[in-house]
Amino acid sequence: MIEGSDISFPKYATSLAKKEMMDKQIDTCYAQGILEPFKSPWGVPVGIAYQNGKPQFCVNYLP
Repeated sequence: MIEGSDISFPKYATSLAKKEMMDKQIDTCYAQGILEPFKSPWGVPVGIAYQNGKPQFCVNYLP
């Protein structure tokens, strides 16, 4: 990695149902003040993983 370079990976393909689930969770996090809007050239893909039958966000920081 070159110091000062931006890192951005493509989004994972996901079903409409999972996308709606992620959007709802993100909206909840905004409402609770956990997340704040921002713009950045950095980006990593997120997905849904199930733990104990419950959906959870999963972030892949590896290239």
